[in-house]
Amino acid sequence: IISFFEGKAMSSLKRLWVEKYRPQTLEEVIYQNAAQKEAFLRYKAEKEFPHLLLSGVQGSGKTTISRAIIKDCEVDSIDVLKVNASKETGVDAMRDKISNFVACMPVGKFKVVRLEEADMLSMQAQGLLRAVIEDFSDTARFIMTCNYENKIIPSIRSRFSSGHYRFSSPAFEDVLMRLGEILLGENIDFDPDDLEKVIQIYYPDIRSMIGYLEANSKTGKLIIAKSTGKENSDYKFTVRELVEARKFGELRQFMRTGVAKEDYEEVFRLIYDGVKKAYKNDPSKMEESLITLNDFVFKHGVVALPELNMEALIISLGRI
Repeated sequence: IISFFEGKAMSSLKRLWVEKYRPQTLEEVIYQNAAQKEAFLRYKAEKEFPHLLLSGVQGSGKTTISRAIIKDCEVDSIDVLKVNASKETGVDAMRDKISNFVACMPVGKFKVVRLEEADMLSMQAQGLLRAVIEDFSDTARFIMTCNYENKIIPSIRSRFSSGHYRFSSPAFEDVLMRLGEILLGENIDFDPDDLEKVIQIYYPDIRSMIGYLEANSKTGKLIIAKSTGKENSDYKFTVRELVEARKFGELRQFMRTGVAKEDYEEVFRLIYDGVKKAYKNDPSKMEESLITLNDFVFKHGVVALPELNMEALIISLGRI
């Protein structure tokens, strides 16, 4: 009886678009360049790959590739261990979980350890990991993903040198085409200009773009947030629109009620993008605005009142 109802519950759940449209094979992935694509397809053909270090911006496909290569190289699920380093940062996870896993002989050709967010590992844990990689290189492969490769110690990076791939922002046009295909596949009516706005706000995080599209297409039409103050469903659009229109007085008022201080780092990025567009035909004002922004971003990490720092920034930008 329990299994019957569990089956009913599972069948009634709709897959999130992020998972539904996640590339499942290496052929479906959007690569950085032709050389990168050629390398991964070669791994697929040979059914083998070196230790992989996938670094770069969030939402750029690192986790997707790590899943796809395991699938395409036909690695048995028993031979795969996933570790989220943001939750297991210490030496104990390396010693007890990873070491014990790779010490056992693989069912297939080799075992695979997927280390997500590896840049969150402590220095001590990375030191132990280096030794594990050396000791079991004949029977295990490591796939590490990270946002900041400089946080990975040099001795580990050197062991991934032949398999280190960097992921930067994907081409805007490729993202636009892909998201357009998703909306058409879901029979969602949309204005191409609105879709471009969504990409501009969340670029280069494709995962966040897809999540936003799904959340704002419930009626069968893509409806993006508008600049309506407290009623705004997403502060990002309002901030970007007000900066581009140089309405810094309105932005100052909106920041008091429409944005939490925990989101200020994202606001800095939105202001940066907005300033570049607002003053694209006035290089001197753009330069002055960017220098001012840089100064207040630096102060953000040390001030006692982030709200005051943000208001001072907006006032300063409005005086340029």
